[in-house]
Amino acid sequence: MRTNKKYQLQHVVSSDPKRVAIGNIKFSGSQLFATDGRIAIIAEAEASENAAPSACLISPETWARAIKGAQKKSEFLEIDLAQAGHSGIGDLTVKNPTEESAGQYPDMLGMWSRLTVPSEEGYTEISFDVTLLAKLAKGMGTETVTLRMRKESDAIEVFVNHDHKVKGLIMPIRRS
Repeated sequence: MRTNKKYQLQHVVSSDPKRVAIGNIKFSGSQLFATDGRIAIIAEAEASENAAPSACLISPETWARAIKGAQKKSEFLEIDLAQAGHSGIGDLTVKNPTEESAGQYPDMLGMWSRLTVPSEEGYTEISFDVTLLAKLAKGMGTETVTLRMRKESDAIEVFVNHDHKVKGLIMPIRRS
């Protein structure tokens, strides 16, 4: 399996021991899936020349070791998934769970289509610096915020969840 090594998917999986399946990254076809039940990522990947299983789970530890072992000059991360349930990283082989042992992984594509706005309905996209949002939230004394905006080019109002006694603004980034 080959993908961009900037994808830090190990940070998105669940750490809940009762949710073993989503405590792993799933590779299926040409996509990678990671979720903890509250946040989710779908990223592109390509199957390696080796005969990889059509779908498999990759432990967050395997992912982190692969990133650490990736060639510095390459933008790609490669994990050998030829043996079901195992990943070869250099001279290291790591056992990964299977859906039989970890439980059924959620249907991420189905969930994505149910929870997101279809492009034909129209939608508003905004871009902003997440480090500024984190700094603003910290200054407001919270880790959870509510965002409100009129249109994509307007300032974004930031509120503490369920408390409008303190509020902030963050400016969107122009996308041109």
